[in-house]
Amino acid sequence: MIAHDGAMACEVSHVTKRFGDKVALRDVSISIGAGEIVTLVGPNGAGKTTLVRLIAALARPDEGKILLCGHDTSAPRDVRPLIAIVPQGATPDPYATPWEHTNLYLQIRGFDKKTAARGAAEAPRRFD
Repeated sequence: MIAHDGAMACEVSHVTKRFGDKVALRDVSISIGAGEIVTLVGPNGAGKTTLVRLIAALARPDEGKILLCGHDTSAPRDVRPLIAIVPQGATPDPYATPWEHTNLYLQIRGFDKKTAARGAAEAPRRFD
């Protein structure tokens, strides 16, 4: 993710998310700078997927605020063009390689075939 105008790439401030009586996230805060790689680690039910869904503007926090490159995720149309998620589980082809998945998702996002192929080849090198 590339930060614009000096803003952090991602800022999660005091986010809480509930599902009925269950609190999935309570007062979570994290700042991620441009170029940083972050890993969410925890047991099943710890809220990892919920946090990713909130950051990706696929759900809204009950409390708190999330900014992506300075844009509030409460305005999904502003932030979704900044996000690319390649899901691990629910995929169109469970036998496709990581390169094939990344290439496909880049093309779905509107990149031409040559750019998508280059991006899919660069990702493993970039993230080691």
